[in-house]
Amino acid sequence: MRYIFLLFLFISCSTDNSLHESNMELVEDIIFKHDQLMIEMKNIKKIKNTLSELDENFDVEDAMKNLDDAHKSMMNFMKEFSDEFSFDKYPMNKKTYQNLDKIDIKSVNDRLNEFSKYINDVSEKFSSSISQGNKILDVTSK
Repeated sequence: MRYIFLLFLFISCSTDNSLHESNMELVEDIIFKHDQLMIEMKNIKKIKNTLSELDENFDVEDAMKNLDDAHKSMMNFMKEFSDEFSFDKYPMNKKTYQNLDKIDIKSVNDRLNEFSKYINDVSEKFSSSISQGNKILDVTSK
């Protein structure tokens, strides 16, 4: 009977550790993508400013709206992520991991997976809006 209990305890701890490792990987990936998109924020602003200077012969409203939407989606992501995962709590503060139970670690993992999808959606908005803006600028420069 003791062996069964020890096996259960080992599996339980192993699951907690694998979820914890998954959480740490997700946080690193989300932050990396965030940092890459922050660099692109300047590009979005530059493209939008250049588009706004074009004469009226070019329809740039849709492209400018998409650039604004990409920017807003990034700002919303940052606010929601920082509201949910403050720097003094798990997973941002790895030291607080010992204070959590299995259910908390799992719920953090679920939310991080949602935020991972969220940042991927933001990244797609950045890519498509920048591409659209650059296409217009390429056409106008010829």
